[in-house]
Amino acid sequence: MRALITSAAMPYVQMADIADPEPNRDEAVVQVRAFSLNRSELVSLPNFWDGHADGSTVSEPMGSVPGYEMAGVVVQRAADGTGPTEGTRVAGFPTRGSWAELVTCRTNLLGTLPESVTFEAAATLPVAGQTAYRALRRGGFLVGKRVLITGAAGGVGTFAVQLAKLSGAHVTGVASTAARRDAILNLGADSAWSAVSATGNRRFDLVLDAVGGAALGAAFARVVRGGTIVQYGEASLEPVTIPAGLYATMPGVKYEPFLLFPDLQSDLSGTANLQLLARLVGEGLLVPQIAEVLPWEDAATGIDNLAQRSYVGKLVLSVH
Repeated sequence: MRALITSAAMPYVQMADIADPEPNRDEAVVQVRAFSLNRSELVSLPNFWDGHADGSTVSEPMGSVPGYEMAGVVVQRAADGTGPTEGTRVAGFPTRGSWAELVTCRTNLLGTLPESVTFEAAATLPVAGQTAYRALRRGGFLVGKRVLITGAAGGVGTFAVQLAKLSGAHVTGVASTAARRDAILNLGADSAWSAVSATGNRRFDLVLDAVGGAALGAAFARVVRGGTIVQYGEASLEPVTIPAGLYATMPGVKYEPFLLFPDLQSDLSGTANLQLLARLVGEGLLVPQIAEVLPWEDAATGIDNLAQRSYVGKLVLSVH
């Protein structure tokens, strides 16, 4: 099969012919039709950040296939008889290797798709959609509650804004530019801020944070007693400083770092989550924000644009 594998030279991935994947008994083999890209995947590309600002040193093994979000068609059912049968349209969260024509995926991390949901839209659900959904659940019953979402114009943030509104919350989104703030207001956010300040009268029952650093520190000053802060990203790569004088406001505040894969391992509802999200998309209640769809042969262009934060929402690559 063909796959994008990590390489040492720009653009840090290259197309190659490699062996087809060998599934475990609880894994189906899926023919990939589309996959979306996440900034956390860019961190894994060897030497990638040499040419970009983040400066990460984390990397995948050279010659490996990155990627953990995809949509496609099952071509081989799991040997243990679980999960969808051959020919079923699915979206899934393989632990790695989705930047390829074929990938294996545990059946409890696959969800079936309505015919009305395109592969491109479905490819945004396993990581960004599930992260937003699972992070929001940490806030409990959201009807009438106030929710603050940083990084609201990102892949997870655009889902979180919509899902919080569907849940009956009052939503404030945070985004760095006027265009990005307009985008989240168009998704239904009640207000949009350029930054989170530690001062101000408005308090929030739930904060979803993708930024870390000063934004996360300020969020502690804006959450209600007994409220919840869920951090699912650290885009700023800056130290977190909590404003002085907050001790009296802290009792009962719950802070949770959130990582999707450990959460999926502890709560085996990945299939149900994906199918719920896909149904909402099919019914037009949830609209994946896809900034661009490119053929996967143009991965280098998309990767560079994503690194430069050129997108509102998600970048999707189509596999033909």
